[in-house]
Amino acid sequence: MRKKVWRRPMKVDGDLRGLFVLLALTLGAALPAWAEDTGIQVGDGQLHLYLQGQGRWDSFAVLNNELQPVSDYIFDIRPGFKLAIPSPIFSFDLAGDVDGELYAQNPELDRVLADGTLGIGINRAGAVGLDIADQFDRSDNNNMVALPFLIISDYNDAKAKLPIRPGGGALVIEPSYDFIYDHFEPTSVSGVATCATGVASCDTTQAYLMDFYQHKIGLDLRWKFLPKTAFLLGGHFLITNYLNLGSGPSANAPLDIVDGTIGLAGLITSRVEVIAKVGYAQTILALNPAAIAAVPKLGTAGDEHTVVGQLQLGYDFSETGFLKIGVVRLLEPIPTNLAYFDDTRPYLNFHLLVADRLTLNLDALYDIFTYPLTAEGQLGGRTDGSLRIDVGPEYEIVRWFRLAVGYDFTNMSTTDPVAFPGLTFSAFGGPGYNNHEVYVRATFEY
Repeated sequence: MRKKVWRRPMKVDGDLRGLFVLLALTLGAALPAWAEDTGIQVGDGQLHLYLQGQGRWDSFAVLNNELQPVSDYIFDIRPGFKLAIPSPIFSFDLAGDVDGELYAQNPELDRVLADGTLGIGINRAGAVGLDIADQFDRSDNNNMVALPFLIISDYNDAKAKLPIRPGGGALVIEPSYDFIYDHFEPTSVSGVATCATGVASCDTTQAYLMDFYQHKIGLDLRWKFLPKTAFLLGGHFLITNYLNLGSGPSANAPLDIVDGTIGLAGLITSRVEVIAKVGYAQTILALNPAAIAAVPKLGTAGDEHTVVGQLQLGYDFSETGFLKIGVVRLLEPIPTNLAYFDDTRPYLNFHLLVADRLTLNLDALYDIFTYPLTAEGQLGGRTDGSLRIDVGPEYEIVRWFRLAVGYDFTNMSTTDPVAFPGLTFSAFGGPGYNNHEVYVRATFEY
């Protein structure tokens, strides 16, 4: 889950607005004005084109020189496509979009974001198959929850899975491997430094010092002992390395993390589903002494040993929507001398179709992040809270055109005063901030 963090101005060279408008007009012209059946036939598959436009008021678009939030109106133009060619022998999926963000009062913040996915499935109906996928995400709303500024990351996850289905598919044994790379783009910043210039966790011009790559090796087992209920068993080994180890406040701690879970997933009744997984995870500093060399206090803090898992209950309103409520617990590495964090996340998702065309949406989650060290790499730990609520209706005017309005509230709070210097207006008191967004979104899809 990618989180919002403290927003800082970032300059983008060139006038991008003409490009965004051209992209929007080109794709808009390709969308039929009155389509009953959407999609373009491509062999045995379908190609879907879409164009999404959004305007929003953001209460915390910019942080000024007095360390006060400044609001702005932001416009998103997002053309994209989805191509799916299903086949039990060789399936192919490709999707992508480009997101142009335009700031009304701060055009120096204009940026181009993008994401894309590629999936290939070989022999998915056979005893042994192969799934190959790649996900790319250029985002300014990345998962660097511990940082006091917003930066652009170029994230790529290349993965391969080898599903083995002995005896017809009730049992699936799935070894997997992911190679993940994340590059953080250095940016020139107008305004003041967040804390110490030259420190990667405070200075956006040094963001590239947090670049990392990961090897993730997994083995998952699913046994469908009932028609719609499966037994789950899985384990993963994650190796995280940094291109720059750094030193002092800019240090990164390479880490190895191992986890294992056991549980169930499936339907209790025709409408009620459950996911229940519990397990164990820990860091393994002994396999990576460079972590302690980079962040000496980790040697005193020692390895983290914790419970991980997920519990979710869901109710399916047939074809009209669903309700999901649950909690998930994770152990993840993070750049900077914070090294790693435990994340406890209760969440709720509610989507309900009423009056045939109107959908009511509510998504809420609250992350509790705990770190072994402070932002300065000292013992004592740190706890952050991140609340996000997104609520609003969406109306399907015709099959290919939907209109949505909504309100998005974000809050960040921390027990570490150094983490968000100057920002002390969290709704829960202490260091942190609140962010309010009101948006209108139109989606055309063919």
